[in-house]
Amino acid sequence: QGVQYFVAGSGGKLMKGNLTKNSSLTAAGNDQIQIFLLVTVDEKEMKVKAISMDGAEIDSAKIRLTDEGQ
Repeated sequence: QGVQYFVAGSGGKLMKGNLTKNSSLTAAGNDQIQIFLLVTVDEKEMKVKAISMDGAEIDSAKIRLTDEGQ
């Protein structure tokens, strides 16, 4: 419910050791490698994948879309 945020902060210069891992605002994080987010959406769901610069999938999430509010 509500708004889901996906933030990729490692697209630029890395700040190794600068991640606050115990923050209530952070579900997961990695300050050691650069990644980009690959987002795909269809009529049933949205998928987000964090992909490293060498092509490895680092993390992923899936949000199922509902008919509520339509």
